[in-house]
Amino acid sequence: MVLSLTLNVAMMHGLGTTHLYYVPFDVETFLPVTRNLLLQKSKVEKATSKDIMAIKKELERVMRPQEGLKLNEKRIRLCIKYGEKTIWSDADGRVEFGKNTFIIEKLEWDKFDKFIRRKINYSFIPPKKKS
Repeated sequence: MVLSLTLNVAMMHGLGTTHLYYVPFDVETFLPVTRNLLLQKSKVEKATSKDIMAIKKELERVMRPQEGLKLNEKRIRLCIKYGEKTIWSDADGRVEFGKNTFIIEKLEWDKFDKFIRRKINYSFIPPKKKS
């Protein structure tokens, strides 16, 4: 089962369009959630640019630099796109922002997930069964 959400918001400050793609971090899926799948199989919901930028700011607050990390490409859970920049994260608390990698400790990760859930109204879209 692939569960995902996207929030599509036009930025008010000339930064371009902002998108938030999100699968709750504690959700386990039957199919791998890759970057492409997260971007393609998402339902569009409305949210304010203020909410998305608050989520980005909170992520930046809790992540710590960690060189040499690689995201688990089959467990992608978050993508924030704003302007020309993209932040990716996996279910294990690894974050990729440009060429830099970061880690979020489990306790902070759980708090961050709850923070996102308070900020947005998310829904799940199960994939169609293959025949």
